[in-house]
Amino acid sequence: QMFSEPDAGSDLANVGMRAERDGDEWILNGSKVWTSRGAYARWGMCLARTDASVAKHRGLTMFAVDMKARGVEVRPLEQINGDRHFTEVFVADVRVPEAHRIGDLGAGWGLTVETLAHERATIGGRTFGGGDDEELGLPSWLEAWRDA
Repeated sequence: QMFSEPDAGSDLANVGMRAERDGDEWILNGSKVWTSRGAYARWGMCLARTDASVAKHRGLTMFAVDMKARGVEVRPLEQINGDRHFTEVFVADVRVPEAHRIGDLGAGWGLTVETLAHERATIGGRTFGGGDDEELGLPSWLEAWRDA
């Protein structure tokens, strides 16, 4: 996921990443931080601001970003233990096809909340001996996310 940003603090809706429409593409600019395994990911689920004229929770849209696209730079963040699990991701004039928009225009906040809620329930359930993917509802959640 490419949700958190360097200047946003703990306010996830304080998104500075911009996405501007250009025909049948979007041009993304900005940066993300704390992207887990960003150096290994083929795709990033990126939250970007598409409308700055509305309330901050409404002007957000989700995009699938090719992590190998021209203009995407991924920098690992080395932790004190040497692990490089987290990364910073810099996005400069990255063109994303309209077909890679996830869900409706302006529906990014809802997708973010649903993604994080499911992620936390899944991780928490497994941490405390919870069930398999089927028991945790993963297949149905993935179907809903794909069709959003």
